[in-house]
Amino acid sequence: MLNNMKIGLKLGLGFGSLLIIAIVLSLVGISTVNELNRVIGLAHEADAILMAELESKGARKDFLLSGSQEDKQLFMKYIAEMETGIAQMRQLTKKDEVVRRLDSIESTTGEYKKTFERVTQVADFS
Repeated sequence: MLNNMKIGLKLGLGFGSLLIIAIVLSLVGISTVNELNRVIGLAHEADAILMAELESKGARKDFLLSGSQEDKQLFMKYIAEMETGIAQMRQLTKKDEVVRRLDSIESTTGEYKKTFERVTQVADFS
């Protein structure tokens, strides 16, 4: 079949085939970069949640040692950062396993916050 074609047609088919391959590879590359950006976003939010959790533990300890309202507000700020990070991660993923883990983290964070609030009500720092 190729023997009966003129050279111009053969060259056109060859370049056309290369163009189609280049387009397919470009689309795959764009898709991969988009997925990578999504995963990087998830990792960034997970890191932010972890950092806020660590900072909240320090603020909790400082509050228990000093009773300072500043330390209490700092603790609440870090808890709010954790809640914001969880909400942002929810927007970035719909995977069941990640959503279940976020539910667990959110529940634990809520209990942590409630326990801290009870401690601050009971504690007498005067």
